[in-house]
Amino acid sequence: MMHRAKDIIITVAAAAAVSILGCGSGENKTAAGESNATTVAASSEAQVSGWSQGDQAFDFTLKDLAGNDVRLSDYKGKVVILDFWATWCGPCKMEVPHFKELHKQYQLKGVEIVGIALDQQGAKIVAPFIASNQIEYTTLIGTSEVVQRYGSPRGIPTTFVIDQNGKIVTSFMGYRSKDVFEAEIVKLLPQETVAPAEAG
Repeated sequence: MMHRAKDIIITVAAAAAVSILGCGSGENKTAAGESNATTVAASSEAQVSGWSQGDQAFDFTLKDLAGNDVRLSDYKGKVVILDFWATWCGPCKMEVPHFKELHKQYQLKGVEIVGIALDQQGAKIVAPFIASNQIEYTTLIGTSEVVQRYGSPRGIPTTFVIDQNGKIVTSFMGYRSKDVFEAEIVKLLPQETVAPAEAG
């Protein structure tokens, strides 16, 4: 299990000894284990320490899979779902279909889904995963600085909801259902934008 913790780009010395909340053992994750991880995540607030509601989100610059620089501030004026994840993390992969659906439903309404991949091998391993899963929302390669700036979360997936002014509204550590993220999106978008009920 120790190699999983090493895969996270975190400079905290104790990271290798910490249990990765909600994280499975990649492709060997069992259905029972996934259910248990969901229960653990849902049973606590599981918010990330080091920030308060209304704090300005750190304006990082990270590389996308094509090697281009992408800044968080590029999305100012939009709601951003910022997800720290990895290809080996079972619950992270469980959330991917949710984010794909939310991207399809809300991108034109002012929402951006941004995944920050924490795989040690970077784009080499992330790019094939993105292609095979037909993920169209933005994927960036994480760095230790960005992980630290977002509170060095003790587990993944860890997801931040950021409003149109670049301020952190809330965060979730561990797996969450699509409905949880959609509720946060709807609260932040203009009422006329989301008034018609979304199909599915």
